[in-house]
Amino acid sequence: MQLVIFDIDGTLTQSNDLDNDAFLQTLFDVFGFVEVSNDWMSYSHVTDACILKEVCQHFLNRIPSPKEYDISSWKPEPGLFLYAASKMGFSPEHCVVIEDSDVGIQAARLAGIYALKYSHQEEGKEKSNVFSNMELLSKQLDKIYAMKCDRSAYDL
Repeated sequence: MQLVIFDIDGTLTQSNDLDNDAFLQTLFDVFGFVEVSNDWMSYSHVTDACILKEVCQHFLNRIPSPKEYDISSWKPEPGLFLYAASKMGFSPEHCVVIEDSDVGIQAARLAGIYALKYSHQEEGKEKSNVFSNMELLSKQLDKIYAMKCDRSAYDL
C-alpha cells in the first residue's frame, strides 16, 4: 500500500450544507440557473457531476461533453479513482480508497483498488472492510499493509 485516497465529505468532514450552498451558487454564477432543486435524491445519481449533467440537460438541452472535464467518468465508474492513482504516480493495486458510500466502494472495486468503508451502522462492524470510528482506520490500514494488500483475505 503506497497511496490512500479519501472521499472527503462523509469521511473526513461533514460539509454537506456548505457544499450544497456552494454548488447552487456556482450554478447561478456560471450558468445563471436559478430554479435548481436542492432535493438531491430527486436526481438519477447523487454526485455533483451527474447532477450538473441533468441540470444542463434541463436548462441547456445538452449534457456537457467529456472534453469539458478532466475526468470523463463518475462514481460508480472507476475512472475517478484510476485518475487519482495515475496523477499521483501509483498503480491501483498499491492504493486503498476510504469511502462512505456504496457507489464509491463499487467504483474503487471496479478500479481494482481495495476499499474501506466508513459507516456508523452496527452491522458494518462485522465486515473486515468496514469501520465505524476513525480511530479504527489506522488499525485497518496496518492490517492491509501487513498483508501487503493481499486482497484475497478481505471482503471485496
